Amino acid sequence: MEPTSELLLDVRHLSKTFPLKKSKTNKAPSFKAVDDVSFQVFKGETLGIVGESGSGKSTVAKMILQLLEPTNGEIYFLGQNLANQSKATKRRMQAVFQDPYASLNPRMRAKEIVTEPLILHKQLNKKNRDDKALELLHEVGLSEQHLNRFPHEFSGGQRQRLSIARAIALKPDLIICDEAVSALDVSIQAQILKLLKSLQTSYGLSYIFIAHGLPTVKQLSNRVAIMHKGKIVEIGETNDIFQSPKHTYTKSLLKAVPPSHPRDRHKPSIGG
Repeated sequence: MEPTSELLLDVRHLSKTFPLKKSKTNKAPSFKAVDDVSFQVFKGETLGIVGESGSGKSTVAKMILQLLEPTNGEIYFLGQNLANQSKATKRRMQAVFQDPYASLNPRMRAKEIVTEPLILHKQLNKKNRDDKALELLHEVGLSEQHLNRFPHEFSGGQRQRLSIARAIALKPDLIICDEAVSALDVSIQAQILKLLKSLQTSYGLSYIFIAHGLPTVKQLSNRVAIMHKGKIVEIGETNDIFQSPKHTYTKSLLKAVPPSHPRDRHKPSIGG
């Protein structure tokens, strides 16, 4: 699916400061995890956000998802300030996290996990749960035999598919994937990325795809934002970021990417 010019998410001057423990001088020092971050996401687009651990990218995600309150700045979703929007509007934004096991209720079967959002929002009665659950499982490459399994009975890749099925249940406009494939083997990563691309086309989804490495982001993103020490230091079209990086930190990330083919490993990395 090609991105459109219709604005979906508008993040304006977002900052988040966390207080630290008081020192002996009774002053309350603080740590600015996110510092004046602004970006936009358009309908049908995937925006990749890349940065090392501690760069602030997951904190940005949590503020967009309303899991953290911004210290400063505003977030507009579908043209309205997110702080003032109803739950009915906020459900049009979902998330897939790095560790699916931590975000899935271990006491619930797969059919209950994927349809729980629909029941909570009164879009499904329990009588029709199994049919809808099977439909959602099929969408992510799982089958009827998985309906009554608990999360611990799935592989890591299957659990992530289950998380994705739950995320698409309410047919959201935006899904935030926070390190959604980083814990998976490379072959499984490729399968999940292929699934996300397919669902983007069939559901008209937009993604914010957060990762600490550039190669994964390259496969899925239309644009890439590079975060470093709480700031976005560079943002642009994916090809431009890879072929003509402007910021020294972006260049250092690209130098750390190993060549894809063994015969090229003696050559300088792209962006050097």
